[in-house]
Order: sequence, then structure tokens, then C-alpha cells
Amino acid sequence: MLLTAAISASAPAAALTHAEGAITTASRLSDALLGKTGSEAVFDIKAQVACVIPFGGKIRYLALKDETGSAFVTEVSDSELSGLRQGDIVRARGTVTETGLVSGYPQAQLRSVAVLGHEEPQPPTPISLCEVSDGSHDWEWTRIGGIVRDVLPSETDSRWIFLILAAEGATVYVAAPADDTSLEAAGGRTVYDKFIGAKVMVDGFANPRDKSMRLYQGYTFHCSGLASIRLAEQRPADPFDAPDVGTIRHSSPSTIATIGRVKASGQILTLWGGRNALLATKEGEMIRTAFDCEERPRRGEFVDVVGIPHTDLFHITLSHALWRPVAAGRISCRRVQRIRSSLEIADPSAMQPVKAGVHGRDVRIDAKVYSLPKREDHTMLVENDSHIFEVDASHAPSALRDVQPGCVVSITGTCILKTEAWSPDRAFPQIKDFMIVINDADGVQVLQRPPWWTPGRLSAVIGALVAALIGVFLWNRALDRVAERRGRELSREQVKRERSALKAEERTRLAVELHDSLSQTLTGIAMEMEAAKDAGDNMPPEMLAHMEIAAKALKSCRDELKNCLRDLRSQALEERDMAKAIVRTLKPYVSASKIDVRFNVLRSDIPDGTAHTLLRAIRELAVNAIRHGKATHVKIAGCREGDRIRCSVADNGTGFDPSSAPGATQGHFGLQGVRERIKHLNGTIHIDSSPGAGAKVTITI
Repeated sequence: MLLTAAISASAPAAALTHAEGAITTASRLSDALLGKTGSEAVFDIKAQVACVIPFGGKIRYLALKDETGSAFVTEVSDSELSGLRQGDIVRARGTVTETGLVSGYPQAQLRSVAVLGHEEPQPPTPISLCEVSDGSHDWEWTRIGGIVRDVLPSETDSRWIFLILAAEGATVYVAAPADDTSLEAAGGRTVYDKFIGAKVMVDGFANPRDKSMRLYQGYTFHCSGLASIRLAEQRPADPFDAPDVGTIRHSSPSTIATIGRVKASGQILTLWGGRNALLATKEGEMIRTAFDCEERPRRGEFVDVVGIPHTDLFHITLSHALWRPVAAGRISCRRVQRIRSSLEIADPSAMQPVKAGVHGRDVRIDAKVYSLPKREDHTMLVENDSHIFEVDASHAPSALRDVQPGCVVSITGTCILKTEAWSPDRAFPQIKDFMIVINDADGVQVLQRPPWWTPGRLSAVIGALVAALIGVFLWNRALDRVAERRGRELSREQVKRERSALKAEERTRLAVELHDSLSQTLTGIAMEMEAAKDAGDNMPPEMLAHMEIAAKALKSCRDELKNCLRDLRSQALEERDMAKAIVRTLKPYVSASKIDVRFNVLRSDIPDGTAHTLLRAIRELAVNAIRHGKATHVKIAGCREGDRIRCSVADNGTGFDPSSAPGATQGHFGLQGVRERIKHLNGTIHIDSSPGAGAKVTITI
């Protein structure tokens, strides 16, 4: 027991002890993986590495072996096993768990590994394919042999490639890592494809509990990659050096499924579906081929074909086929068989439901186009006697150029039976249907085109008319609403214009009345006071002072009256923009170059009385700033703050002292009048000024 001795010698050096209650042998770990013990367990095993399977630069899977048996562990992502190799004596520790598994079976997840030594690995035990699944060699380092029938990538886990291995009537799926399956230059094939059709020997282990999505796949034979696969016999240098297909004519389907490549010679009758072709041998046998190469032979060409044989109990199919041209043989004249009804080929109610002899015959049949090809498949569906079947035009797509659904067409092509391939699960394959393969551009002739007024088109036209009527109705309703809304808007505008005109007319009338009466009277009083002053040379000084104040007050009244008359005649209140109303009010008194107005309050938000008071106050302040303060620039600003309006008039004039400014007793009524107007609106006024520093008056209403 060299392995036992190596483990025993290495253990003291490693100073390791088993965890209490842990699985310590490979046989017990195997039982746990098969669900024979508890679902949750800890393992601590000293064993030899029988097989390593790498993924992405790390070793992901290990087959371990000791004197009690073999087991399989899975490495977790944080373990570093890059230096581990076959034959190493290791101590592996981890857990057996069902958590997160798709299959529901336990798996052994490796948490840590320590190398205790190394020993030359034992050679694999040769077993047959039948022994892979009998349970006697689970996770054991073994060797199997057989013919590689196909190589397929896993659709559920891109890390695996499956080789279909067949021998002695049995089939085994060999799982190989896909790390080294880089695409070759031609055809996008993997490096494993070179084994197709060859007899190989594979070293690895049988895994009864594959954790993939294929729950019922059964046993899978795992290998470590290309290094574990080798040819069992030398392949001939010439791939066409293969047995003739006639040698397997009387073989059983299970035997055919385990045979390597065979060769057939004959003429290509038709091609379809990308890489499929139908070959007629000189013995008259029809052989379906599926080529691996991109380049295909031409229809009518004589070729040698070599491939992997399959059968449907009617004919032989060669998959993964290669071909080469040969000297032309005798071209037989092929007669086109007229088919009146699809029931002549397939009639479930007849004594002979399917006429298998029509396979490979050139036929002509009339049918109605049911649907056209989608995208690039070049396969349309046609209907004859209520039977819908396929017409493949991939070899001659121009034949469908003028065809549309509903056409009645005459189809000329090769009839192909669509059959199931034999498998152990389907010992008696069935004919599923038939199809016709078009061979040239004249293979489809239009006999009758569908009437323009099809039910679908009629429904579409009626639907379009109904939609148009609904659209017109909705459009008219929308136009009525727009016209009604615009009419109301025009009416409101007209009312506003009429109101403005009436206001302007009334203000003009008042201005005329005031000018003709009050203005003339005040002018007369002023003239009388001037005459009194001129005649009163001996008048006491106090009386002259009072006369001077009265004259100033009278002049202020006359100026105020002039302003009122101008306001009454002005259209400033009719402006929609308050800033424009201010400019219009100041225009007769102030040059436009001396004022800067920025009033961000809508005119419609200010009642006429308030707007009139603001305009008069702003005019008084601006005119005073220019006339008395000698200002060259006046800034007028306004804004709305909630339910208040705040405006200011600032100038760069000489300024004054608000506490000592002359008032009504000195004959100056302007500033006093502004205060009284603002107070009447429950507003406030604040004056910020000093001599030589200009002035700023802020009004809040």
C-alpha cells in the first residue's frame, strides 16, 4: 500500500489532525455525494489526486482516491490550486452541501488543500462504455474508448464541450473543458472537432451527479481536456479512405450508430437549408448529407462524400460530411412526376398513409401560397388540399421573387421526406412530413394572383375610412373649440378697447372742463397777486412774505393742475406694460437718455387707481431729481413681493437732508403730495439721501 505509506509518512510532517466528526475517507464522501448520508457534512480527507480539470487558469475540479475508493470535489473561487497536479498526495478539507445546486444533489466544495507529497499516479482502469453508468466506477480514474459521433457546445454552461462517444451499442457524453476550444481559422470549428469520426481513448472519471441544468442526462464522463484524449488507431492520411456505405446496408441502427466515417459516391440531386444535399448513388440509393465545409458541390455534380452515418430506417444520412469531385458518370434522365394533390404523398386516411418512394423524385404540384419566407431562411409555406407543407428555395431564392401570399403557383422541385433519426429512445422513427426543394429560378410559376379586394385589404380600407371619419370629426370639434376660444378672446379684447376709449374720452372731457374753468380762474388769481405785489411798495415785509408764499402755493397749484390735465389726456394707463407706462408718463418732462426703467410688475396686476398714484409719484420724484437735484441719470425699479408692490427712484444728483427739506410752509408741495398719496393707499415711503450723495426714495404699497 504505497499510497497509505505516503500519506502516513507525510501526516506527521504536516502536523495535521482530523476535524471531529468529519468525513475522512473517499468512500464516505462518495456516499455523501450520492445522498446516502446527511445533506450537510464536513470532510477532511488525505488522498491522492487522480484527475485535475482546469478552468480559466485554475484547477476547478478534483478526483481524489484513497484505499477506500474515489470521490469528486469542487474548488471554490478563492482557492489557489494552480500548482496542483495528478499524483499529488493532499489533505483536502471542505463541506458537502446542497445549497444553490440546480440538480438538488449534494456537492463537495473544497475550502482548503495542502500538498503532503507526490507519488506517480496509477494508470487508469480500462472500462467499457456500458460500465460507465453501472455505478461500479463512480469517480474512479478510468479509460474508455469509442467513435466520436459529434462535438457539441453546452448551451447552459459555456465552460464545457461535449463529445458524443459511441461503442458496443452504448453512447456516453464526454465533458471536456472549453478553455482550449479557441476557434480555428476556417469554419469556426473547435479543436475537438478533429476527433469526429475517429476512434479515441479518453482518460477521466464517471460522474453520476452532474450539477448542470440537464437533470436527466445521467452519467457524464469528465476528462481534463485535449491531453486526456488520444487516437486509438492511426487515421488514414486520406479522409476518403473509408469503407463504402454499402458495407453497412444490412447493419442494425444500433450498429450504424457506433460506426466511424463511411464513403458514398454519386450525383448531387438537390441542395437545401444551407449545407444539406441529397446524393443518388449508382445503385439508386438516396443518401442525405450534411456538409461541414462552407463550399458545397453544385447540383448535378458527381462527388465522393464521406461522413458519420445515421439512419431513419429508410435511408442513410451522413453528417459532418466532406466531399470531392469525381469524374462524371452517366447522367440519367429524370422525369418530373405530376402530383395532383398532396394526398398522393401523405394521406393519413389511406391504407398507405405515406408514399415513401417519392423521396428524391422530381415532382410538380399546384398550391396556394400560405406565407412567405421570413428573413433569410428562404422557406415558404404552401397549401394543397388543406395540407400545409414547406417549399425550400435556399438554392434558388430568385424563384420566389414575384410570389406573394394568396397566389396560386405551380411548384417544380425535388420531394424530400422529413423523417426522424433513429435513437435508442425511438426504435421506430416516423415520417413527420414532406417538403419540396426548388432547384432553379423557374421552379415556381405564378398561375393566379390573389384578387386585390381580399378580406384583409377590404377590412383595412374600411378601417382606414372609419379612422378618417373619426379624424375629421375630431378635427372639426377641435376647430370649433379653437374658434370659440378665439371668439371669446376677441370679445374680451373688444370690450377692453371700448372701455379704454370710454375712459380716454371721459378723461379728455374732464381735462377740457378743468382747463376752461379752474385753470383760467387760477391764472387770473395769479395775475391779480402779481399786480398786488407790484402796487404794494409800502406794504409791510411780513405781508410781502405771505404774499410770496401764496404766490408759490398758487404756482404749485397751477403746475399740479397742468399735470392733472396731462394725465387726463395721457394714454399711459392703457399701456399693458408698466415700464412703458412709466416711460410714457415721464416723456414730456424728462429726456429718455436720463432714465432707466426696470419695472417687473404686470400692469394687469395693478388697479387703475393704484397705477395712477404710482405714476404720479414716480413722475414727481424723477422730475424733482432732475430739476432740483441736477441729476443726469435716474433709475426706476419695481417688483412684486407677495401681496406688496415695491418701487424705488434713485438718482445721482446733489442730494439733500430729508430732515430739513422745505415743505408746504415754504411753498414746496411736491414731496408732501407724494407722501399723502402713498399714505392714502396704506403704503409707506422711505427717503435715503444726504447732500452730495444723490437720493433714493423707496415706496411700498
